[in-house]
Amino acid sequence: MRRVVSTLCLILLFTGAKAQVSDAFSGILPVTDPQMKRSLNGEWQLKVVEGIADELAVPALDDSWGRIPVPGCWEAYGFCKPSYDKALPLTGYYRTTFSVPEAWKGQRVVIRFDGVLYGYDLWVNGKAVGSWRSGYNTAMFDVTDCLNKKSDRQELAMRVVSQFRGSDFDYNDDWTPNGIFRDVTLMAVPRTHLSDLTIRTSLTGEVMVDTDIANGVKGTEVKHEIYDAAGHLVGTNSVAHPHLWTAETPYLYTLKTTLRQRGTTLQTFEHRFGFRELTIEGNILKLNGQPIKLRGVTSHSTDPVTVKVIDEASILRDMKLMKEASVNYIRTSHYPREPRFYELADSLGFYIIDEVPFGFGDKNLSDSTFYPVLQQRAQATIRRDKNHPSVLIWSLGNENPLTDICIKLGDYVKRQLDPTRPICYPQVGSYFRRFNYDFPKVADIYAPHYPTTAQIADFYQRADRPVIFTEYCHTLGISFEDHDRQWDIIERTPCIAGGSVWEWVDQGMPFRGVKREVTSDKFYGYEERVFTSQDGGFEMYGNKGTDGLLYADRTPLPNYYELQHNYARAFVSIDHSSLSIDHSSLNIDHSSLSIDHSAAPSNALANNGQCSMVNDQWINLQCHNRFDFLNLKDNVSFHWALTTNRDTVLRGAFSPDCEPHDSVGYQLHVPSAAISQPHALALLHFDIVDAQGHTFLRQSFELNKPQMTWTGHGSGDVMVCDTTVRIGRKPTMAETLTQKGRLPQKYLLPLDNQQVKADIQRRPINGGEELSFTLTPAVPDASPVAVPDASPSGIASVPAASSAFLSELGLAFLLAPAIDRVQWIGYGPFASYPGRHQACRYGFWAKHKDDLYFEGNHSGIDAAFFSDEQGNGLLITGDSLSLNFEQTDRGIVLTVNAAVSGQGPKFAKTHFPGWQNGDPPVSATFQTYSILSAAVPAASPAAVPAVSPSGFIPASQVPAPFRPFATQYDTYLLRYTDITASDN
Repeated sequence: MRRVVSTLCLILLFTGAKAQVSDAFSGILPVTDPQMKRSLNGEWQLKVVEGIADELAVPALDDSWGRIPVPGCWEAYGFCKPSYDKALPLTGYYRTTFSVPEAWKGQRVVIRFDGVLYGYDLWVNGKAVGSWRSGYNTAMFDVTDCLNKKSDRQELAMRVVSQFRGSDFDYNDDWTPNGIFRDVTLMAVPRTHLSDLTIRTSLTGEVMVDTDIANGVKGTEVKHEIYDAAGHLVGTNSVAHPHLWTAETPYLYTLKTTLRQRGTTLQTFEHRFGFRELTIEGNILKLNGQPIKLRGVTSHSTDPVTVKVIDEASILRDMKLMKEASVNYIRTSHYPREPRFYELADSLGFYIIDEVPFGFGDKNLSDSTFYPVLQQRAQATIRRDKNHPSVLIWSLGNENPLTDICIKLGDYVKRQLDPTRPICYPQVGSYFRRFNYDFPKVADIYAPHYPTTAQIADFYQRADRPVIFTEYCHTLGISFEDHDRQWDIIERTPCIAGGSVWEWVDQGMPFRGVKREVTSDKFYGYEERVFTSQDGGFEMYGNKGTDGLLYADRTPLPNYYELQHNYARAFVSIDHSSLSIDHSSLNIDHSSLSIDHSAAPSNALANNGQCSMVNDQWINLQCHNRFDFLNLKDNVSFHWALTTNRDTVLRGAFSPDCEPHDSVGYQLHVPSAAISQPHALALLHFDIVDAQGHTFLRQSFELNKPQMTWTGHGSGDVMVCDTTVRIGRKPTMAETLTQKGRLPQKYLLPLDNQQVKADIQRRPINGGEELSFTLTPAVPDASPVAVPDASPSGIASVPAASSAFLSELGLAFLLAPAIDRVQWIGYGPFASYPGRHQACRYGFWAKHKDDLYFEGNHSGIDAAFFSDEQGNGLLITGDSLSLNFEQTDRGIVLTVNAAVSGQGPKFAKTHFPGWQNGDPPVSATFQTYSILSAAVPAASPAAVPAVSPSGFIPASQVPAPFRPFATQYDTYLLRYTDITASDN
């Protein structure tokens, strides 16, 4: 290779004269030959003491020492207590022994540490080797001169400290655990060895490799071979017609490098790489000449058992869930990840913004003596990760003030470390907007945080450089408001390249032996900790760390499915202009489960995904492709199923020819024989699957939704223990921040109360009862009423009506204790709120009250059946009702809501207040029926099919609850007396 040869000549002339800044790699290219490395992971001895020991020594072994696996965090094994945001002052001492393979004789011996929290000093056989002071960066040490030549046994000792000058750079909005948390590796290199290697590619197939050689002499040479993914040799300095690397097409080649001296092979290396080119044209970010959109998440590396020790299985589990949510971009917050993470990102296809670690420590950034510290961290990050095609952008710090040394660091990165990649400085949004785009030119990309929806649609449209919201739409608890609208604007705005939601996974720390009051196997009251059993689980730190799309153990929160819908790489819609509507009515008689078609036709349809059967038996679809590089053909399959009531009558799959960012029509043929019950509820379902088998979107459309009328066994009152007025809900963590002082804790009021006037009208109907109610909140001068506090917000009274935040207004019913399951026809399977409802789709749903996804407001429900296991219960029907399901110690509280607010984001009040002072009264109408299983005629077995015409299954077949935890925050359980005001 031309460039290799010229570079090599320069290196041979000037090796040893090149000054480096705190070289984390000791002038050594990490070996890839498995014969030249061995793991030092295993059980080491450890002693932890409080305080930062001043003495640069390691005490002798005695009974006070324990044992810990390496990698392993001290907190996971009881050596210290966990802390958040700042590490406790601790010193840990390690000891272990190792041997050097006989085959390595004559080689230099190097120890590689991929991560030690936070700073450490190293000794081998009592001789000082060196020190390192950046917890998340890899560092290597040549220990050859410290080895005991007379013994096979080598003694290693370490002193690890949690605090040092600049250690606050490593405390980044996270737990601050301690210890050796990544791999430790012993390596062998010859005296003449590669000290660095940089791979660069062009889209035309040229491969440029810069190599540095340490201690090279005449006759030293480097040779390269390039192999494709199938293992075929395809070139030495170029590849004809290369496969280009993208997150959608992650094709990797292998560069095999050989260092030879006078005909003898000294070293061999293998590095996987991809052909790709990232450019900025004006304010557009392009990969391989095409604009790209980054659908991203930020990602702390945490585990609820091993803390910061992340193995390959954990990374793969995360990446699979990301693929299923159409995430194509990960921002490493706020430090470089473990090396295997990048290899998997390369091969599976993810874009990475790799972060140089200096998040906290703002006070240090005005002190020029810290500039070498920043250089050291940048050099260690970039030197290790620069050859990964997945790494698109370097992020310098996080939300720091943009001081002179930060700007100087950016220039150093671009000029000396990596001129091929852009850089960004993630900033608090308000701080960034003060620049009004007069931002230092060293930043290639704007990276502001937490824009409002209005700012995305206005201020950030005017950017003269690409914009990436490196944090946006904070997912505190179950709050995830407005992500759909924000992403829609980002998707269609060329200069906004994308964004990363904060955050991927909760930062859970393991705990054990914490006792908590339990009643009937239930925990009641607000609980931040997640009990996976009655003896322990994982915990957060207040509302810090409770901000993932996944719980710490990777159980998805409902927000994960909301993101999945909004980020979907492809989706289907109905071409309404070609449809003719032909609805009929359906009358379900629950006493005999028979059908009556005599009711008048209705045109009532739900608002989302509506369509109808067409007379010519074709359904016109539109398939939409949001991939940047892939045609849908043979890369995405649309698996569809036609159901009438709950029966699947037809299914199929297709893969349309649709170019990136395009839409195409597709006609789905439905034979007339497939519609055996034209008056039944007919739905068209889609599972959209990529070529790797990831189902990344589920959709449903109503083909025929008749007006349903019902009969029962009398008024539903027989199943109701208490009727109240709802004026609020269990406060979420976001609401306790943004609505503090306005949240009524006793949110279930007697029908006759001073807060809300309830006017209820009743009339008998078809063996049941129709209820119409109107709720009128009190006048603004109403006084607050003192009540006991039952939430984490510290609010001790019902606020006055003038200031109260009435998040939900409705009529609530405490159901009989035996009722423990619900089936419904409407939107599900998750709770939905204004601003957070896209994950739900119309269909038939069934949940047990103990299910993780049971609680909350559910919108767009036409019928819901609450029952015991035998099928006795309460049927609620209406036109697109909003129903709140809530579990208490006395039973399910069912509420028919007339007004529902959004839950709001972390940093602002909700954009969807539901009801405010000055608004008119709210009202709703619904029907209730008592359903008694014993009243079904036993002499008519044909009238009791396995699946009823309504779509409700036998109550005994409701799925068992998905209950991974004994408690969880934001859907915690309260006692009925905790939420019910006895007298207002």
